[in-house]
Amino acid sequence: MSAVFVPTITSTSTQMFVRFTSDESVTAQGFQFSYMAKTAIAISSARCGGSLTAPPKGYVKSPNYPMAYGNNENCEWTITVPEGNTVSLTVDRFNVEDGADFLNIYDGDSDSRILLRSYTGEESADTITSISNYMYVRFISDDVTTGQGFLFSYTANTATPISTARCGGSLTAPPKGYVTSPNYPMNYRDNESCEWTITVPEGSTVRLTFHNFQLENADSLTIYDKDGDSATQLQSYTGVESVYPITSTSNEMIVRFTSGPSYTAKGFIYSYTATPTNGTGCGGNLTAPPEGIVTSPNYPNDYGNEENCDWTITVPEGNIVRLTFDSFVTEVDFDFLFVYDGDSDTAAPLQRLTGDMSDVHVPTITSTSTQMFVRFTSDESVTAQGFQFSYMESARCGGSLTAPPEGYVTSPNYPMDYGNNETCEWTITVPEGYTVRLTFHSFRLENADSLTIYDKDAYTGPRPSICGRSLTAPPRGYVTSPNYPNKYGNNENCGWTITVPEGSTVSLTVESLNIENCCDFLDIYDGDSSSRIWLRSLTGEVSVDPINSTSNQMFLRFSSDESVTAQGFQFNYRATPTSGTGCGGNLTAPPVGNVTSPNYPNDYGNEENCDWTITVPEGNIVRLTFDSFVTEVDFDFLFVYDGDSDTAAPLQRLTGGMSAVHVPPITSTSSQMFVRFTSDESVTAQGFQFSYIAIPTSATGCGGNLMAPPVGIVKSPNYPDDYDNEENCDWTITVPEGNIVRLTFDSFVTEADFDFLFVYDGDSDTAALLQRLTGNMSAVYVPTITSTSTQMFVRLTSDESVTAQGFQFSYIATPTSGTGCGGNLTAPPVGIVTSPNYPNDYGNKENCNWTITVPEGNIVRLTFDSFITERNYDILFAYDGDSDNAAQLPRLTGDMSAVYVPTIISTSTQMFVRFTSDKSVTAQGFQFSYIVNVTSPNYPEHYDNDQTCELTITVPEGKYVHLTFNSFNLEDGYDFMNIYDGGSDSATQSHRLTGELSVYSIIGTSHEMFVRFTSDGWGTRQGFQFTVAEAYSPRCGGNLAVPPEGTVSYPGHYSSYATCEWTITAPDGSYVRLTFANFHVKDTDDSLTIYDGNSGRATQLKSLTGDMSVYPVTSTSNQMFVRLKKSNYTEDDDRPEFQFTVTEISALGCGGTLTAPPKGNVTSPNYPNNYGNDQTCEWTIAVPEGTYIHLTFSSFNLDEGNDFLTIYKRDGDSASLVQSGTAQGFLFSYTVTLTRAPGCGGLLTASPGDTVASTNYPGHYGNDETCEWTIIVPKGRYVHLTFGSFNLEVGYDFLTIHDGLSDGSTLLQRLTGEESVDPITSSSNLMFLRFESDESETRQGFQFTYTVIATSAPGCGGNLTVPPEGTVTSPGYPSNYGNDQACEWTITAPEGSRVRLTFASFHLDDDYDFLIVKDGGSGRATQLQR
Repeated sequence: MSAVFVPTITSTSTQMFVRFTSDESVTAQGFQFSYMAKTAIAISSARCGGSLTAPPKGYVKSPNYPMAYGNNENCEWTITVPEGNTVSLTVDRFNVEDGADFLNIYDGDSDSRILLRSYTGEESADTITSISNYMYVRFISDDVTTGQGFLFSYTANTATPISTARCGGSLTAPPKGYVTSPNYPMNYRDNESCEWTITVPEGSTVRLTFHNFQLENADSLTIYDKDGDSATQLQSYTGVESVYPITSTSNEMIVRFTSGPSYTAKGFIYSYTATPTNGTGCGGNLTAPPEGIVTSPNYPNDYGNEENCDWTITVPEGNIVRLTFDSFVTEVDFDFLFVYDGDSDTAAPLQRLTGDMSDVHVPTITSTSTQMFVRFTSDESVTAQGFQFSYMESARCGGSLTAPPEGYVTSPNYPMDYGNNETCEWTITVPEGYTVRLTFHSFRLENADSLTIYDKDAYTGPRPSICGRSLTAPPRGYVTSPNYPNKYGNNENCGWTITVPEGSTVSLTVESLNIENCCDFLDIYDGDSSSRIWLRSLTGEVSVDPINSTSNQMFLRFSSDESVTAQGFQFNYRATPTSGTGCGGNLTAPPVGNVTSPNYPNDYGNEENCDWTITVPEGNIVRLTFDSFVTEVDFDFLFVYDGDSDTAAPLQRLTGGMSAVHVPPITSTSSQMFVRFTSDESVTAQGFQFSYIAIPTSATGCGGNLMAPPVGIVKSPNYPDDYDNEENCDWTITVPEGNIVRLTFDSFVTEADFDFLFVYDGDSDTAALLQRLTGNMSAVYVPTITSTSTQMFVRLTSDESVTAQGFQFSYIATPTSGTGCGGNLTAPPVGIVTSPNYPNDYGNKENCNWTITVPEGNIVRLTFDSFITERNYDILFAYDGDSDNAAQLPRLTGDMSAVYVPTIISTSTQMFVRFTSDKSVTAQGFQFSYIVNVTSPNYPEHYDNDQTCELTITVPEGKYVHLTFNSFNLEDGYDFMNIYDGGSDSATQSHRLTGELSVYSIIGTSHEMFVRFTSDGWGTRQGFQFTVAEAYSPRCGGNLAVPPEGTVSYPGHYSSYATCEWTITAPDGSYVRLTFANFHVKDTDDSLTIYDGNSGRATQLKSLTGDMSVYPVTSTSNQMFVRLKKSNYTEDDDRPEFQFTVTEISALGCGGTLTAPPKGNVTSPNYPNNYGNDQTCEWTIAVPEGTYIHLTFSSFNLDEGNDFLTIYKRDGDSASLVQSGTAQGFLFSYTVTLTRAPGCGGLLTASPGDTVASTNYPGHYGNDETCEWTIIVPKGRYVHLTFGSFNLEVGYDFLTIHDGLSDGSTLLQRLTGEESVDPITSSSNLMFLRFESDESETRQGFQFTYTVIATSAPGCGGNLTVPPEGTVTSPGYPSNYGNDQACEWTITAPEGSRVRLTFASFHLDDDYDFLIVKDGGSGRATQLQR
């Protein structure tokens, strides 16, 4: 709930009605506005010049206003006010030809007097005050271009003469008076020294209010609080500042101005008044209005001991009391100021203040009634300076108000939060001939609360629109631009968030649209902010089709520049139900739609079977984007097919909890997509939500003419299969005026140096070449390509030889508010600015101003792509702030194409850029990008001690946060930057940086990142500087912690990355172990390297490459660093693929006494390297009484017949385990089996006919059982299970069987219920079984026999040759194969021969499992059968 800027609102009649409502939930600070009567006087009928007098107030407009004035105008006005008064002129609207037509204002009765101001171009509202009682105004225009003109008002300032003392003097008040610097508004002179003494009556104080303040930095204005012969400095000002009102503590004030011997400036003007201080004693009865001031006794000197002062403040009925503090210092915890909400200390307490609050904001205190009671008490010891506060009346929650005089209205309890269910209504009335004007000083409401303003006392038409708010539907609602149907104002910045119920989308219908073409925009986003997906950008006067969101929220942002305005817009919004919320259906797009699992966001049901068919128009494809996904892992699935049924090619199979990671968008290759969701009969979960959209793909062939918006996708011919030889494809992409084309690549692989993609900045290959791409370019390294105009031409050419997969890119229209001549720009996102007409030459007499703003705590960074101007005559100026009054940054001119153009960096959140050209030679100009730049405090100077800085970075959904460090230098080991992979420090910490780093890049795994910088109380360094950008793929790698055990798979989401790095950390005193399930990395070019520490500088443990079985790898410390380096590849067979499990190892030595819980791990000495000779190691493992020890072996390899591991049970029995091999050793884990009978799990070695049964078999097993068996047989042999009986509680108790050492191995079976179980055979000498029961019903259980067999279970893939002929079977045949199998066989016959397959048996799971036969030596060959 950030603060909102609300423009001044003016009625058209003598009444205004204001209603505030809040709902029953969240509240916020609220609002404060002032109201006043504004004279409604006719505009002067004089067409061009004349003699005018005031009072009364009058208005003057340019000839023909608001239509354009004529050429060669020469208008003169003389304004006269009574002697002793001054003329005040306010320019409300101003738009004339810049640099050629002028409005000149003089202090006197002719143009021979002092020139006060000269206006040209486009100016914002401004007020000018004369020094005399005359003002002379002249307007002249030339014989060429004209503009809309101007409107100004004039009035007499009565009884407020400006001091006639040129430089100092003695002044008194009342009455109110004005003081200016010498020669104001012209520059003061060198070496001025002026002193004014201002005196007001006893019992009052002096209050200064500054109306303008501009000094040169070496000059100063100092203000003193005079008390007798002594004076205390209150403030000293220099430079250009906004100066707040200043109040003395006595009845005298001294103001001293001094200027130096060099530069001067415009100077200053301030007013002085007398303010009553009837609250300066010790207590009293006070009333308001008028407002008054209360101080502690003897202020600003110390109050006395044992003070006890009571003030009662009363305001008229219908109002409340408001206190505002100027200072507060008392003895902390002993001297207090109490404030009560009534007329005595029996009323409700509002606030209790104590201590020194000079460095903090003392909150404004507001009563809820017409009275406030204030008590000050001090004890008998230490005293302090005390306090000063002002009191005033304020309107409460509703009522009838009149003006003049002007008044203030606040939300209830302001500045504290207002309450729930508030309904406040104010009616403001002014005299006939006046209108009501509201000016907002703060505005902060909760999204569901509203402030509504009506013209007159009833709603008679479109209400004046507050500039942005939160809206809901149903019912249908309407939104208009500010002041509609009259013109909106300059520099509007309005945001509306529209929310409809879950399960619906927002439908927006634009009824009228008329805004300045090119420069004022209505941008529409698919979500709750401008960081969401951009749907449309509207400008000009156009007819607009209805616009629909894909979620239940839509955000609209209207922005206007500082020049021309128009009537604006009106649109209506409504809620549209989505058709994908049930269980299946036929869906179409456009419009976009949403699909959810049944009952979402609550859990879906058991045995769901939902089918959706999504169809888009011909020439389009379907894209799914997921908002959330959580299902029961490995049992409940979402299948996505590339067509209209489950017979089409599978695109994706999703299962498990993917809510915290990126679910990639899924795109069809045709105009239909089939989606199936299935759940089993047991556990359920929240389910999923995704949106679907139609994307034009007329570009899937070879060339074409494309338009954006909407977003589109282009693919090389036949993608993702190889394109053909001798391709020659041309695409022309066109976007609306005021936009540029932006290409983003998903993939790019062509034959290097022979097949090319050329991108041109225009509509043909005669335009400027932007980029030439060739070879294998991983998507993260393919640069985004941006045009400088509304068209881009793309050509693909291939030669007659080798081909490759090709490419896929998306194209989008990007608004280019920086491509014209000036504007207000914000970042993020990154933006581009070009000189007018770029890349063609800019024009003569250009004068372009850009203001670039980034969020608080950031700075602006400009990076130039090109720069060519006429040297020394055409110049780009950059200023470190919001105008050319700020400090100047580098100034660029000339041809810098052959040299490095320096990056320009601000020191604040704003940068002002101005480009000017003269009337002669022009050149190509420039293009630069602007981006958010983040630095440490004080950078590049040292940061301070004891800093804690936090930054939350957000980029659009579907993108990833990308930080690039340009410099990094912290106190090593003491000052840190912690980076979290999400929106707060509750997310996973991805990096902890300290010391000095070279250029460093970090990519997150989501659209949010949280950064915290902390420094200690000692040494500091220069700090850091980094830029923020968007990445299109998540980072590969990350920081892992064990326990718990985790698994890393590649490629996963990371197929586009050339380097992946993981840092794995275990608790101190433990070690890290990697166990590989599979490993394939292309020989020589690619490698997986494992280091014994937290970086690639640590000792190397292993460097793995090729296709191999990898033994477990163990660190010697509590950290391990793993790096994958991958070259470019062109064949799918060469793609790196591996999976490893990360575990904690708690013991590496030779023997010892161990206890459980917790669980632990034991290895042979030096594991995974060979143990030494003559080792004798003994481990004693102790567990609590009534529990049992459970050992699970992950690896076992001893020298057969010579080395032994002997395990002794509690009763002294032993069993010897003997294995042959290379004497690598062993690894086992130990855990506690809590209070259960022996026989629940164990390490087994097979003898013929050994039998295993569930606990208490043939009786019922117990509740909450967890039993694990590891079966090991000699290498070269296989484990074979035969079940005698099987009866478990169906759907709740399970026996899972894995083909290996642990539950991380391939799942062979998951059994439940009462069933006949076929024999099960392992594919190696290892098998792992786990039995689990829940807390409810039990059954008889199971019994099985495990034996050793010598015949291998059929393998999963391999290289085969013929002759001789051979036989291939599925894994486990004739038993069922396992889930998630992926087996590949390559069969080779001699040259001149062919391969024939003859099937003896074939039975697969329909629609889900496939055997694919291809006519060649790889998966890229032509498919023969599926």
